Amino acid sequence: MTTRDLLIEPTDILFFRDAIPMSAGQGQGGGVRLPLPSTMHGAFRASLHLDSGTSVTGRNQQGRPKDAPRGEHVDFSQYQQQKTIASARYQSLQLQGPLPWHKDYGLLFPIPLDLCWNKDKIPEEALKLLEKSSVDKPLTHIPVSPVPPQKAGESGWWTTKQYEAYLKGDFSIDLKPIPTGDLWQAEYRVGVEISPETYGSVEGQLYASNVMRFDEKTSLWSRAILKNPKNDETGEFTKLQWLLLGGERRLARLQNLESNKTVLPEAVKLRENGPWLIKWVLVTPSIFIGGYMPGWIVDGDVMLQLTENGEKQPIKAKLISHCVGKPMTISGRDLMGEHPKPTRLAVAPGAVYYFKCESLEDARKLTTALHWKPRSDFEGEKGFGYGFCGRAEVIK
Repeated sequence: MTTRDLLIEPTDILFFRDAIPMSAGQGQGGGVRLPLPSTMHGAFRASLHLDSGTSVTGRNQQGRPKDAPRGEHVDFSQYQQQKTIASARYQSLQLQGPLPWHKDYGLLFPIPLDLCWNKDKIPEEALKLLEKSSVDKPLTHIPVSPVPPQKAGESGWWTTKQYEAYLKGDFSIDLKPIPTGDLWQAEYRVGVEISPETYGSVEGQLYASNVMRFDEKTSLWSRAILKNPKNDETGEFTKLQWLLLGGERRLARLQNLESNKTVLPEAVKLRENGPWLIKWVLVTPSIFIGGYMPGWIVDGDVMLQLTENGEKQPIKAKLISHCVGKPMTISGRDLMGEHPKPTRLAVAPGAVYYFKCESLEDARKLTTALHWKPRSDFEGEKGFGYGFCGRAEVIK
């Protein structure tokens, strides 16, 4: 296994398309947001192929049919729905992130959704849990504000130190977020459609879009892991120094970052006396099979297991509440099938899930299972579903 902590420095504007139409006469495309983990993963694999001179245009490489049983060898010729893949190289590539990196602040994280703001737009408390019998099962609590309501604060980013204080429930330090405008700016652009056959402009086909221009001190951080390299993949992976990233394949430079400079928030230390309430806060998007509900939760019970001393240990914990914002729309295009990918909804970063554990040991197991682990039901290897664990409180 080979791991690289990387700073991704754009050399130009970047555009990461969302679901807003951007065809001629259909509105203005939106692209001023962090790239999705899947976008970054695709950029890494495509750039590795280009840098190594590997062709990905062939369509005769056979993949496992979708309806073939898992875990055993099958005769692919028996299945009508055949599947082709562009290339089998770098299939063990895994990513963490992406997240912003600032030269003055280091690694930055999106602020949670359960913050209570004061009139100065500074977080002064987090939502607490209140038990209500009228809450839809299996949830038993609702998050409420322990302070008088104020207008919502501005969105922004926290440093590792600020995030650790929040996870501990410590609001005594300065928790004012770093504004997004300090990291990048939105620019309005008008472009022209390019014909894929002639590589020339198409007459009368103009489109409008918003693009990102990064501040000179801002980069993107990502941890790239080649879990099971084959043949010469390790050498090509370690020497890669650039990415073609986002719409229009803009160039970005890669810079190795010493692993000790990647400072992630630590899991909160648990109290000896209960109740053992843990909140899990997402910092990357997550795609769950139940919409906002993870597939590893059934009737409120956590179905995750830890392997200790060769044995699987269950975790006795229940989901009792959540604080989830508007979903993110995720789509794309299948380049092999030459058709749009199905649209999916993802839980946005900042969402908070509250769990109640039966014992201190179960709380430790749950924290180990969730803290900076990819717990998305889909595409966790690409960076979906990462979050941190902190203390939750109840109103008595």
